[in-house]
Amino acid sequence: MWKGQGVLDTPAALEALGARLVKAGRVAVDTEFHGEKFYLPRMMLLQLATAEEIAIVDPLGADPKPLLEQLCGADVCLVGHALKNDLAIFARRYGCLPLRVFDTQVAAAFLGLGHQIGLGNLLHAELGIALEKSKTLADWSKRPLADGLLRYASDDVAFLLDLAARLETRLEERGRLVVVRAECAKLVDPAFYAPDLDNAWRKVAGGRRLPAKEAGVLRALVVERDAIAAQLDRPVGWIVPDDLLLDLALRAPRKRADLEGSMRRRSGAIDQHAGRWIAAIDRGLATPVGKAPSRPPPTDDMEAVSTLAMLLVGRIAKHNEIAPPMLCPRDALMDVVRAMPATQLELEQRLGLDGWRAQILGEPLWRLLCGELRVGVEPNGGSPRLAWR
Repeated sequence: MWKGQGVLDTPAALEALGARLVKAGRVAVDTEFHGEKFYLPRMMLLQLATAEEIAIVDPLGADPKPLLEQLCGADVCLVGHALKNDLAIFARRYGCLPLRVFDTQVAAAFLGLGHQIGLGNLLHAELGIALEKSKTLADWSKRPLADGLLRYASDDVAFLLDLAARLETRLEERGRLVVVRAECAKLVDPAFYAPDLDNAWRKVAGGRRLPAKEAGVLRALVVERDAIAAQLDRPVGWIVPDDLLLDLALRAPRKRADLEGSMRRRSGAIDQHAGRWIAAIDRGLATPVGKAPSRPPPTDDMEAVSTLAMLLVGRIAKHNEIAPPMLCPRDALMDVVRAMPATQLELEQRLGLDGWRAQILGEPLWRLLCGELRVGVEPNGGSPRLAWR
């Protein structure tokens, strides 16, 4: 437990801490960050723990990049809960990722404890520890931080190593530790955090319905907006909101004087970066978006079959004490139902059912879609239940 030790906020203190952490080999990690006002979430606090110490690093006082590079370059396993957001900051803000991680939320999903169980609930269920969770909306940018806030932040790493050890033991007993380690390995792949700017325009309301030329302009404008936001370190919506960007794509003005047109709202960023928007529009007009073949909406029967398939996924997940999303997402099932695969192997490939997933789900799902596995209702003494035959 953190006992009011000083916050580390000098390069020398971080360098000494890094040496100790590397020797430990296994380090609990958590961050407090703010994302509302920045292009990428900005780290406000970094909590680290070994079996010997808990350290709280102030990234506003000393650049944490050398420390993170030291940890990521050594044979250290970082242990955390719901690590995706923390590691996204490591990857995109500081350009580094650890060699190995163990995510206790991922581990819990493979023990039947829920797909996205919170740390507090998991600690209580596994170790009987109750965490205070009253400061989730605290302003971590304020300095100095109150001692109560620091104790609160330290609790997020204080018990992680013990929790991870318990979960690993349970996973090993069930023969799932190798599977969880493989899932966690996906979290240290840089491609996992790379933004898909070429397709970001599709998230703009109304963008998908645009003709090829206007869609190409919108794509170029979204990419340019992202570049400006990154340069200024501000949220993309603060630069130009989506609806104004869509208006630009529809009008495709070629002159600075026509940029704002008849917009009800004004955007300083449009005028300030006028040359960049005009250049982006020119690029977009020269590179229209090729339209993917349109697909009719799913029929009622397709929806019903997809729902039935998800019921089977849920049953198999429950039997194996695994969170259903860890087996197969519903969207992927709907794509399969739209165009039935020819073989079980093709089904598994299209759903990404590799290894253990294919072993427990491939055959029953294939039999269901082929009509060999059917479901009915059993009275079950007045408590009806589904029966698969």
